[in-house]
Amino acid sequence: MAVPVPSVVLAADEVGFPRGGASSGYVLLLGRALVSAGVRVHVLALDYTERGASTLNTAARGEVHGVTFEYLTGSPVLPRSPLEIIAGRARARLAVAPRLRALKDSQGVDAVVYYGRYWSVLAHLAVACEKRRVRILADIVEWRPSFTDQTPSQRVNDRLFCEALPRLDGAWVISRFIEDRVRALTPSGFPCLRVPILADPVPWDGVVPAARPRPYALLCADFDSYPADALASVEAVSSAPTVDLLLVGKASAPTRERVLSLAAARGCADRVELRGGFVPEPELRSLYAGARALLAPLPDTDRARARFPSKLADYLLSGRPVVSSAVGEVAELLTDGETAFLARPGDPGGLAEALRRAVTAPDAAAVGLRGKGRAEASLHYRAHGARLRDFIASLG
Repeated sequence: MAVPVPSVVLAADEVGFPRGGASSGYVLLLGRALVSAGVRVHVLALDYTERGASTLNTAARGEVHGVTFEYLTGSPVLPRSPLEIIAGRARARLAVAPRLRALKDSQGVDAVVYYGRYWSVLAHLAVACEKRRVRILADIVEWRPSFTDQTPSQRVNDRLFCEALPRLDGAWVISRFIEDRVRALTPSGFPCLRVPILADPVPWDGVVPAARPRPYALLCADFDSYPADALASVEAVSSAPTVDLLLVGKASAPTRERVLSLAAARGCADRVELRGGFVPEPELRSLYAGARALLAPLPDTDRARARFPSKLADYLLSGRPVVSSAVGEVAELLTDGETAFLARPGDPGGLAEALRRAVTAPDAAAVGLRGKGRAEASLHYRAHGARLRDFIASLG
């Protein structure tokens, strides 16, 4: 008798699939991890993800690295008409239950994993899964109750999301901090699996380091979401006159003005470049590989302790020295002076000192290579596929 192939649906909000930023890469690597362990994986994109001129995804369905996907909106591209947007989102919401039923009948879906932040979507998925006797899990990569800039409606959403957790069959979390918060809100023994950021070493084979006129440190981030990271990096580089700072990522006009104004005030405006817009992955890897240091500053806050920045995986795989803060999962994964250069939490000048060491230490290159080895051993997506598969199977 043939053994049924395990099957998982990853239901994702606001994730451009299969191409895009950190969220897209994370979901795809989760899928690839499961596929490597013999699991059939299907991604349901629950909303439009492509806006404006920077369209990366145009296919409504397809397959990549063995992971199939479809947009329940019928297209990844946001329509121009507000009425079409409303209709498409309503169509996607109404399609969830019938599509899960069809997938259950054709593939025998074992679990649905929700990657998103909306309690209403989670509740809708939970009802659909209960009717089909499919397990429902949440994949939590940020702890939004720790955000200090939430609107009243966002705070209500966060509270309701937390209240829904005990009704689920389990959760995947990205950090010990989030695991502790989930366990505090759920009954004893609630199934909760900590899964780190994931990495794929293969694209790094043969990467040619970028050549720039001067040595540079690099920070890649969504600067509108994490402006403090850019500001901290400017402060650090202002004390390191031998390197420039290259900032790569999304930045609105106000954010750009704020960052460049600080650079001017600190006397390093001629050494700071903010490059917005989309940068293709091969070019980004080349920039990583050519940097003297790769920056991932983290403040000593609950929001930072809950994070595990996805960019750290690629930073480490580049083999270049990583400069970060000994906060949360970073402090568990990396060791100062051994696999990275880490600043002490809450030390305003710590990042500048860590950057100085990364640029001047005789063994800086060796630290970068040891960090690469750490990522290959601990973050490779194939190392976690069986854990994910077996966790789902343990839910009964």
